[in-house]
Amino acid sequence: MVDWKIGARSQNNYLRSREITAPIPPTMRYHSGIRHANTGLNLPCLVAAACNVERRVTGIQRVYLTHDGRPAPLHRDALPVVGR
Repeated sequence: MVDWKIGARSQNNYLRSREITAPIPPTMRYHSGIRHANTGLNLPCLVAAACNVERRVTGIQRVYLTHDGRPAPLHRDALPVVGR
């Protein structure tokens, strides 16, 4: 079962720590546990779709978080961005 949520506490804590107070756009979601390919860990994750001017998804940014909303302590080479 997919566990996508808007307004999860980890996500809100992360966005507030970055001083982002705008409403969460529909292209951004929180998931309570996405497997990190390089480490094998299931971590909370903020997932954002990058879209072009035609509103087509051209990439995905994943921000892995700790359960309290801080960025997960991953090596810089392990940070995932997918797209063109």
